[in-house]
Amino acid sequence: MKQPKPIGALVPIDTGREVALPQSLASQAEDLARASLAPRTIQRYATCWRRFAAWCETHGRVALPASNETLIGYATWLFQGQDSGRLLANSTIAQAMAALQTVHRSKGYQIDWKTGDLRLVLQGIRRTIASKRSIRRVKALSDDDIRDMMEIMNREQVKDARDLALIA
Repeated sequence: MKQPKPIGALVPIDTGREVALPQSLASQAEDLARASLAPRTIQRYATCWRRFAAWCETHGRVALPASNETLIGYATWLFQGQDSGRLLANSTIAQAMAALQTVHRSKGYQIDWKTGDLRLVLQGIRRTIASKRSIRRVKALSDDDIRDMMEIMNREQVKDARDLALIA
């Protein structure tokens, strides 16, 4: 399976068969590759990576390249609630795993998510969290509730007028 090129590998290497791309094109290609993720996503991934690296340091594990055993241990630790005892959402754990994958790819390493114990553990985490989370049931708004909401809105403000139209 061909590994994707890390972001830093976008600058072409002259192999003698082709003329290297002009530096301006190579530089713009790197900028475009960085733009593939939103700034907020990059910040969140950096936070996830720092937590993972700290966890690896605490548990005597190698962060890069991380072994499947290390990834399984970290995913299980996240599932346990990061020592806080609260059950994390599936999306929070998935985001952490996506951050680890992005960092590994950017450094030229591949994580095999599709086979083996790592896949099974992640599936088990998703199913267990889904079965433990309760669906929050709320009472539907009555006609009187909607009328009360509409009465307190200021029809002169654009935002309130829009909201009124949506509610009506």
